[in-house]
Amino acid sequence: EVLFHDVIQAIADHAFVASEYPVIISIEQHCSALQRVRQAQLMSELLGDQLLRPPWDEQGQRIDLSQHFDLSPWSARRRILVKSSIGCCERCRRPLPVYDRCVALPTRKLLQKLVEREGFDCDHVGSPCSSPRSASQEANYHWCVASGTAAKVNKLEKSIGQEALWAWTTSHLSRVYPEGTRISSGNVDPIPMWLSGVQMVAMNYQTSDKGLLLNQGLFQHYNGSCGYVLKPSTGKTSIGKAASKLWLYICCGHRLPRPDERQAAEVSSPMVSVSLHPGGQVSQTSAVNQDGYHPVFNHSVVLEISDSPLHILTFEVSWSKSAVMITISNY
Repeated sequence: EVLFHDVIQAIADHAFVASEYPVIISIEQHCSALQRVRQAQLMSELLGDQLLRPPWDEQGQRIDLSQHFDLSPWSARRRILVKSSIGCCERCRRPLPVYDRCVALPTRKLLQKLVEREGFDCDHVGSPCSSPRSASQEANYHWCVASGTAAKVNKLEKSIGQEALWAWTTSHLSRVYPEGTRISSGNVDPIPMWLSGVQMVAMNYQTSDKGLLLNQGLFQHYNGSCGYVLKPSTGKTSIGKAASKLWLYICCGHRLPRPDERQAAEVSSPMVSVSLHPGGQVSQTSAVNQDGYHPVFNHSVVLEISDSPLHILTFEVSWSKSAVMITISNY
């Protein structure tokens, strides 16, 4: 078990070691009112002035959604933002202002009726909507976070169209998380989510799979690894005629590790897979039998570069005998 106090203290001590850009604490809240009040006390005590607080209605003792909250990664440098649902006491049904004052990014469910109610630029996307976007709606919700599963985002995109969803996310924050049915703690493919305009895609960092590799490929190699990458001007993802081609030559490897210490007595037979995302183009070398010290692959690769605004190239080295990953990299 890890104490809430220890988690917040660790964040306070190390939040801005790698970057001065804001840190977002996402809390999936299932605690009682008494425990939420205690959480607020700990966050206020340990984070101090680093904790960014929302606009507040002193008279109503609640977050003032009518105020304009000018929020950006630059304006929130060296600040910590809490993303959480705001609720009330389970007994008296009254709000919890002590906790709510710590929540800079209130969470709401990502629903189709929510997107349609707040509207989007119908003339731009060429599709109907239930109502035009209003200034009051824009002021009320642009800094709240609409949260939902990847399956829900895919369904929403099919319903209203990718361009409509992209238009909505240009002025509203959204977050996607893996479905609860992923009992193996696997990750979703974040690229379709990013190209739909979703700003935050939650990852299971305990699972080193393709989804986590793609996430690292974006955030470790762009914008100085600060944790924030500017969205492209469009989310166009049509994989049509190739705009250009990429030629690669996989020559050899050197002293590749074994995938599992339990198989230390065996000699690995490595192979390399190269993938370009989005589009799913894959090229795989032949396995070099029992030579992990200096395997020679001599494999040529030609990949077609589409007109997508985002491309991530991944390299996966695996042991052909068991398909167990040896090492992964991305560019």
